[in-house]
Amino acid sequence: MYCLSIMDMIAIIANCVLFGILLIMGDVYCSNRAMTMGVGIVGYGIWFTASSCCLVLGVNRLFEMLNLSRFFSV
Repeated sequence: MYCLSIMDMIAIIANCVLFGILLIMGDVYCSNRAMTMGVGIVGYGIWFTASSCCLVLGVNRLFEMLNLSRFFSV
């Protein structure tokens, strides 16, 4: 859960703050390819990683409810 909160904060910064700054400056993909592509890749990558962590967390909870938690023990 701690890892998910950190990823969500990074995603909010990438998707809201940085794209907001680009919008205010009037930048589009054609005028600033590197920045737009970089922010998009970071935002999409963090979203994908957070979604994967949520899926693993859900499977972990399901296994705990079914008393199969030995698959997640170290």
